[in-house]
Amino acid sequence: MRALFEQFVTVAPWGALMADFSGRADDQTAQVVLRPDIVWNVGGSAIAIVDAKYKAEKPAGYPNADLYQLLAY
Repeated sequence: MRALFEQFVTVAPWGALMADFSGRADDQTAQVVLRPDIVWNVGGSAIAIVDAKYKAEKPAGYPNADLYQLLAY
């Protein structure tokens, strides 16, 4: 089901956009480079990722960017 949904999201809007606008649509080609501080590998597979932060905690909590980075890893 996941592959079918991704194909629909990629193909259906692409056809509609190409009918009305010039340009190009690329499917899942963008890559984000993640550079954690430590990646622990065993047998060629990452089993743990460590990214250290040196920040004072604020009463409002952690910045969203730190939490998004945590989710990405």
